[in-house]
Amino acid sequence: MRHLMFVVSILFCLSISSHEIDQSSTLYFRQGSSLFDVSIEENSSFSNQLVNLLQQVDNDSVYQIVDINIVSTSSPEGSSYINQRLSEKRANSIVKYLSRYNRYPIVKKNLKFIGRDWKGLYELVESDAEVPNQMEVLQLLESFLSQKSPDPTEEETLLQELKQLNTGIPYRYLSKNLFPKLRASHVSLKLKKIRLFESRKFYKVATSDEVDMSYPTNDETIICDSAKIQFIVNKYDLNFSLGQNQQVLDQITNRLQNTYTDSIYQIEKIVFIGAASPEGSIPLNKMLSENRAKTLLQYLSAYTSLPDSLTSAVFVGRDWGKLYKKICEDEQVPYREDVLALFSQYLPLKSMDKQSDDMLLSKLKQLRGGQPYYYLLKNIFPELRASQVYFWFRKVKNPEYVVPPVTITPIILEPKDSISVPDTVIPKKPFYMALKTNMLYDALLVPNIGVEFYLGKKWSVAANWMYAWWKNDHTHYYWRTYGGDIEIRRWIGEKASQKPLTGHHVGAYAQIITYDFEWGGRGYLGDRWSYAGGISYGYAHPIGRRLNLDFTVGIGYLGGEYKEYLPIDNCYVWQATKQRHWFGPTKAEVSLVWLLGRGNYNEKKGGKR
Repeated sequence: MRHLMFVVSILFCLSISSHEIDQSSTLYFRQGSSLFDVSIEENSSFSNQLVNLLQQVDNDSVYQIVDINIVSTSSPEGSSYINQRLSEKRANSIVKYLSRYNRYPIVKKNLKFIGRDWKGLYELVESDAEVPNQMEVLQLLESFLSQKSPDPTEEETLLQELKQLNTGIPYRYLSKNLFPKLRASHVSLKLKKIRLFESRKFYKVATSDEVDMSYPTNDETIICDSAKIQFIVNKYDLNFSLGQNQQVLDQITNRLQNTYTDSIYQIEKIVFIGAASPEGSIPLNKMLSENRAKTLLQYLSAYTSLPDSLTSAVFVGRDWGKLYKKICEDEQVPYREDVLALFSQYLPLKSMDKQSDDMLLSKLKQLRGGQPYYYLLKNIFPELRASQVYFWFRKVKNPEYVVPPVTITPIILEPKDSISVPDTVIPKKPFYMALKTNMLYDALLVPNIGVEFYLGKKWSVAANWMYAWWKNDHTHYYWRTYGGDIEIRRWIGEKASQKPLTGHHVGAYAQIITYDFEWGGRGYLGDRWSYAGGISYGYAHPIGRRLNLDFTVGIGYLGGEYKEYLPIDNCYVWQATKQRHWFGPTKAEVSLVWLLGRGNYNEKKGGKR
C-alpha cells in the first residue's frame, strides 16, 4: 500500500454539562500535492466519520468546530523551501475542506508547518526493522537532529548522505515505504454541541401577521437593511454554493462588522423569517422554516452581537402569500387565471386551518392535469425555500465628530405581503484608490508620483509621472528626464480576494519618456518622445494600517530616436542620430503606497487579522 493504514483515534470526552467532542486524526496527501483527496483509503474513512458527525444535528442544536489544531509535514525529497510551502498549503486545504461541512465559521485554529519531517522519519525508521542498514540510517538522522538549529545546507547534506549510503538501497526503501507516511496533516478538532436560542425570545407563528414588522417609513433617521438566503428542498443546512448565498452572506457580515459598528448607528429591531415551499407536509414545513430561520441567526451571531430583546422570528411554514404574489407577477404560469381563482377561494390566508391548507395543495396539484403545479415546482418553489433577516437601525448624531454622509448597500429583497419595510437608502459603491511613489526613482533623484484606482472584480488601473531637470553647466552634468506610464492590473491570489490592491498582480503597461543625460563626456539626448510597452508582475504587501509596499518588474520593448553629442568649448556638438531598439526590463518599482478611500485599510501590519 502507498500509504499507512489509516490512523485515527477519536477521544470522546462527552459530559452532560459541556457536550464537547475531541477528535484527532492523521490525513495523507499524494507526493507534491496539497489537495485533500478523499479517494485515498485512509482519508475516506476520516471523511465519512466527520461528515456523519457534523450532520447529526438536532432541531435545536448543532455541532460547531470551536478549535482546530493542524500540524502539517512533508517528505524530505523536495527542497526545504518547497516543502515548507507545501506543508502550509496542506494545512489550509484541511481547513477549507472542514468548512464545507460545518455550517458555521471555524471559531479558532492553530496551524503549524514543519516542512521536512526528519523527526517523524527517525521514529518510522526506528520502528521498522525491515529498513536496510537501519543503524547507519538512524545514526545519520540522530546526528542531524542533535543540532539545535540546522540550516537548509545541512539538510541537503543529510539528504545526499542518505542517497549515497550503500549505493542508495536504504534510500529507495525509505522513499517507497516511509516517505508517503510523512506527507500528512495531523488534525485535532474540538467540537461543541451548541444549543440554539435558549435565551432568545421567538414567536412561532403560522404567518407574519402575528409579528410586528412595521416601522416609521417617514422617519429619515431609520435605515432598513435585509438579506435573503436559499435552501435545498427538505434541507436547512447552509449551502454557500446555492444561488447567491455566498455573496449575500459576505455582504451582510461585512456591513455588520464594519459599517454598523460605527457609533452613529443604533440597532432598533431585528426580525428573522423562515419559510418553505408548499409541497411537503405541514409538520415538515414548520420544522424546516423554524430551522432555516435559526440557521441564519446562528451564522450572523458569529460575526456580531444580536440583542435578545430586539430579536424576533417568524416561522411561515408553507409560504402561500409569497407564492400568490409570484404567480401574479409571472405571466408564464400555465392557466394562471385558473390558479388565481383557486387561491381566491382560500384567502385571507391567515384564516386557513390545516384542512384548508392541505385542500389548497391537493387542488393545486390536480388543476389542469397538474401543468400549473409542475411549472410552479420547477420555477417558483425554489425561491420560497428561504430565510430572510431584516435590520432596522437608527442613525443618531454624534456631537463629538463631524460625520460625513454614510450610504449603505442593501440587498434588495421583496418582503411578504404582510410585511411593511421602509424605503432603503440608495448606496454608492465602495471606492478604493492609492497614491504612491517609486522609491527607486526617489533614490536616483527623480521625483515621481503615481495613482491607482480599483475598478472592481480584481481589476485596477495605475498611472505614474516623473520629472527631474537637474543641470550643472560648469562641469557639464545633465540629469534630465520626464515621462510617465499607464498600466492595467489584474489582482490574483488569496490576499487579493480578501483585500483590494493587496497581494499578487499581473499587468500590461505603456510608457513615454524623454531625457538628456551627460556626465562630463558624451551625452545622450532624446529630444523626442521614446516609447515602451510590456507586461509586468508584482506583489503588494501591507506594512501599516494604510501603507503597502509594492514590488513590480516589467519586461517589454523600448524604442525611439536619440542624439549623441559632445560638450566642446561650451558648445554641444552633435555626433549622430540613432534609433533605440531594446528588449528586456523596462520597468522596476519599489513603491510606497498610501491607501485612500472609505474602508481601504489593513487590519494590522502584515494584512491578515
